Amino acid sequence: CGSDFQSLVKRPLKPPGIDIPWQDRSFATPSGKYELYSDSALQNGQNPLPCFKLPLKGSPGFDLRLLTPHLKNSLHSQGFAFVNDKPAAHVNPLVLTEKKLAGQARARVVSPNGCLDVRLKPDPAVPEGVVMIYEGWWHKSGSVNFLTADSLSDMGEQAAYYDTFCNLEPLSKGGHGVY
Repeated sequence: CGSDFQSLVKRPLKPPGIDIPWQDRSFATPSGKYELYSDSALQNGQNPLPCFKLPLKGSPGFDLRLLTPHLKNSLHSQGFAFVNDKPAAHVNPLVLTEKKLAGQARARVVSPNGCLDVRLKPDPAVPEGVVMIYEGWWHKSGSVNFLTADSLSDMGEQAAYYDTFCNLEPLSKGGHGVY
């Protein structure tokens, strides 16, 4: 990068790269243009035009949508590997009241695929109907991967870790916390 610590203290370093994505208006499509109609999508069995799809809904007993975002100051770091605690589940206080978990410090998140013991963090900024657990917790503490299905995305055949639905239960229901 051609810079040392002292020069970084004196002035900021502008990393190389493009300031504005697609500033040259060249896109990675066969035509080089932004394509509203996509022959590639059609050839892959997808709708060639953008279309609205209703979001999936949970099934009976699994009415909460699980979100697993990255922490803003962490990008797949190993920080959680050394934390000897359970993941924190951020949940709207109204949901905790509805699930009779208000005032509880811990609970169990259950999905059709598994379960995970968590610390409860009441958070009015989290929408009702959502359980949010930051990704990155390792197996020993309990990973959100215990809760997600192993499905493939509609395009690209990549892992689809979205549309996982869950429920919150008190720890008194038994079980061992991760399965």
